[in-house]
Amino acid sequence: MKTIQKQKIGVIDGKEVFQFTLDNGQIKVSAINYGGVITEISAPNRDGVYENVVLGYGGNLNKYETDSPYFGAIVGRCAGRISNASFELDGKKYDLPANDGKSQMHGGPKGFSKVVWDGDVMEDSLIFSYFSKAGEMGYPGNANVSVCYRLLKNKLIIEYKATVDERTPMTMTNHSYFNLSGIANETVHNHKLTVPSKYVLELNEASLPTGKKLNVEGTIFDLQKGRYLKEALNSKDKQIQLAEQGYDHPFELEKGVIQLEEEKSGRMLTIETTEPAVIVYSGSHLADGQRYHGICLETQGFPDAVNHNEFPSCIVSPEKPYVSTTIYRFDTF
Repeated sequence: MKTIQKQKIGVIDGKEVFQFTLDNGQIKVSAINYGGVITEISAPNRDGVYENVVLGYGGNLNKYETDSPYFGAIVGRCAGRISNASFELDGKKYDLPANDGKSQMHGGPKGFSKVVWDGDVMEDSLIFSYFSKAGEMGYPGNANVSVCYRLLKNKLIIEYKATVDERTPMTMTNHSYFNLSGIANETVHNHKLTVPSKYVLELNEASLPTGKKLNVEGTIFDLQKGRYLKEALNSKDKQIQLAEQGYDHPFELEKGVIQLEEEKSGRMLTIETTEPAVIVYSGSHLADGQRYHGICLETQGFPDAVNHNEFPSCIVSPEKPYVSTTIYRFDTF
C-alpha cells in the first residue's frame, strides 16, 4: 500500500511550505519543500517497531529556517566548502558570499537548503524543483534543478538532476543525520560504519582539502572492514582532533557499498551512489545536547574540486547536465 499525504505548515518569502509524507508500508519518509528537508525516516527495528532514524525538528518550520545545521536538507549548488569563497572558470574569477570563515559552505548563506522549492507528487515519488538564477550565490549560469525522493520496497532513492545554460560548478547531496537507534538521546558511538575507501582527503585547519590523499591503511580512517564510531570519537589522531574530535572527512569511494549498523536495534543502512566520494561527518560541530547524536554520510563530488585540478571535475555544462543517484536501503539483522 502506498500513500502520500500533504499538509501546509507555513509560509516563507510569500511561498507556501508543505510537509509531504510518503509511506509504502515498509518505510515512511516525510519531507518539506523548504530546502527539500527530510524531516523523518521511519524504519523498523529487528522487532518490527518503527522509529524515526534521522535528526530534525519534525514539522517545526521556524526551527529549520533559523536554527538548523542542515538537518535533512538538499545542499548546493556546491556541497562542502569552497576555499576563499572564490574560483576561476574559463578565465574568469567568481567571488561567492562566504558563510564559513573565509569559505563558502554548502552553496552559501542562501543556498538550496534555504529556499522554497516547488513540490509535486507523482505516484510513489515526491519531486522538488527549483530555478536557480545566474548569479545566485555568486554562481554563473541559470540552473533548472530537480530532486526526486522515491520509495521502492525498503529503499529511499534520491535522484538529482540539473540542466544549465552555462558552464558552472555543481555537486549536490542530502544532509540527513542518521541515528539508527531510533532513540533521540542516544549518541552514535556504538554505530558501526563500513566505507569502501582506500584513501581519505587530508584537511587543513579550515576543514578544507589540502589536495593530498592519505592511505587509510593502519589508521583510524580505515573503515573498509567496519569500525565502531566510538573508536574515532576517542582517537588522538591529529586529523580527528582537527575536526573537533570526529570525522568530517571526504573518503574516495571504491566499488562497494557504505554500511551503517546499530546492534541494539538491529537496523542496518546500506548506501549505494553514483558519486566519487562520501563525506563522513560525525556531528562533532553540533550544539550541546546534539553533539554526536547523528552521523551524516554525504555522497557527492570532492569538496573544493573547483579549486583542485587533481580532483574529479564538478563542472557541468549545457552539453553535460548534472545527474546523480544515491540509494538508501533499510534492513535489519
